[in-house]
Amino acid sequence: MAAAPCIGDTTTLDAHRALGFFLTLPGAVLFLVTALIAWHPNTRIRTVSIIVPILTFVQMILPGTGRWGAALHPVNAFLILGMYLWLFLTLRKEAPEVMTEPVAAEPTG
Repeated sequence: MAAAPCIGDTTTLDAHRALGFFLTLPGAVLFLVTALIAWHPNTRIRTVSIIVPILTFVQMILPGTGRWGAALHPVNAFLILGMYLWLFLTLRKEAPEVMTEPVAAEPTG
């Protein structure tokens, strides 16, 4: 009976790994720096915007932690997705209204 090949050694997940690397390292660091520079006055938004990039970075570490740690990889992905969605909807709701009517030019002369 031959041993099953390890999924970590295959090349079928190369696209998944590349996208994950791009989103976690530069993406999470950039989002964390942006969140720290912005320093939102709402404590809940500020806390979530600092925790989400940290969880995004942990997402890259989870698959290599063994069987039980790797099982948390998809759970953490859904948690991150939900938190980013909550941040997007919350910040979109409090964004200032954009003027819909054009401003009439003042007559010259």
